[in-house]
Amino acid sequence: VINLRSPTTLVGARDPVVVIDGVVLMSADGAFDALEKIPATDVQDIKVLRGNDAFLYPNGANGVILVTTRRGR
Repeated sequence: VINLRSPTTLVGARDPVVVIDGVVLMSADGAFDALEKIPATDVQDIKVLRGNDAFLYPNGANGVILVTTRRGR
């Protein structure tokens, strides 16, 4: 279960953008469901971007979770 403590932004969203192997998942509920379905043994790297680094992604004001899987390369 992913638990976020951040307040809402001006646009009302508080969920980060989730990117799995370069694919941006727009729906927070669907994105978190997708994260839960990835076996831990398939994950190569997870990075959390915040601040200025997160603004490289659309709607990244609340941060970005970058997931790279072993098969995604």
